[in-house]
Amino acid sequence: MGLQKSGTTDNFTFYYQNKDHLGTVRETVTSTGAMKQRVNYYPFGGQLVDTLKAMV
Repeated sequence: MGLQKSGTTDNFTFYYQNKDHLGTVRETVTSTGAMKQRVNYYPFGGQLVDTLKAMV
């Protein structure tokens, strides 16, 4: 029994994860380059909350 194709790539959204020099995901973008998420971290790994974005 082989694999069967159950759709096309038109049904999916591809996201690309940009990593820093340590391999930590810093940005998630779409195939068109649109920013979906940006994450910043404290020096020891805690996630830094963007207070300006949270206030909007």
